[in-house]
Amino acid sequence: MSIHRIRLSLMIAALFTPAIWVIFINGREKEVIIIRGRYIWAQDIEWWVLQALPHIGDNNVAAIGVVNGQKEKRTVLVHLSDKQQDISSLSAIIKQEINRATGINAQAVFIIDKLPLTASGKRARTQAKARYLSQSLHVIGHSEEYQ
Repeated sequence: MSIHRIRLSLMIAALFTPAIWVIFINGREKEVIIIRGRYIWAQDIEWWVLQALPHIGDNNVAAIGVVNGQKEKRTVLVHLSDKQQDISSLSAIIKQEINRATGINAQAVFIIDKLPLTASGKRARTQAKARYLSQSLHVIGHSEEYQ
């Protein structure tokens, strides 16, 4: 794995006292999806989707991993400005592109009314995941049941 692919934003500081080593770990929660021991970055999945469907637009795709029991469910949330698009073919293209790029299958694609954004206008994956889990997203179309 190349060094530019390892993007963990984790800082470790060690404080030495005569008797004890104390380690403080701080940083952002990882936005990584783990599939069978393989780390796949959410940003990479979103980039691959945007390469296949550039008309969707930046910050309108969020990839999240949802743990269901022992397995992580690969879910892609997409906000569309053009609501007239064929959702089933769009979902198929997204799933096909993710499979082609990563070798994994996206298990669910949801077309939603609005993707949560941060104050600076970037996608807020953590908020999107929380809304997905609480079923408070306004879903326009989907490739599987909202559960």
